[in-house]
Amino acid sequence: MSSLTAYEIHACSGGKWQIQAIFDDRELALLEARRLDEGRKYSAVQVVEEMFDGAANATVTRTIFRGSAIGDHNKDALERQAQVRRDARTARSKSKKAGTTADAKTAAGTETSVFAVIFILGGILALGAGALFALRHFVGGG
Repeated sequence: MSSLTAYEIHACSGGKWQIQAIFDDRELALLEARRLDEGRKYSAVQVVEEMFDGAANATVTRTIFRGSAIGDHNKDALERQAQVRRDARTARSKSKKAGTTADAKTAAGTETSVFAVIFILGGILALGAGALFALRHFVGGG
């Protein structure tokens, strides 16, 4: 017996895979799979090559094409993430050359804010003491 080869186009929609078409021509199957993938109707498309060997009575299956709208989105997200990392490295190296780091800037900002809180609390305490003195002097008669 001879061997037969078939190309199945599988498409995923709503989380379920279904066979959309079966071809005996590899290039035609790949062309149709790319067309379906570009149409964005399906979340993923793949072409499965099935080779049946009649002499051995065996089938060999392999995926020869995978396309995914989700894969493209993930690829874009990974590229954006890599760009952010490159920008962060560049900023870090510039701050090291300038002799300042984000930690030093943060520590200086923290000291300023702690000083401001202490100053405000001291002012409130002074105003409270002044108010008590005025009340005692004017109301208490003393």
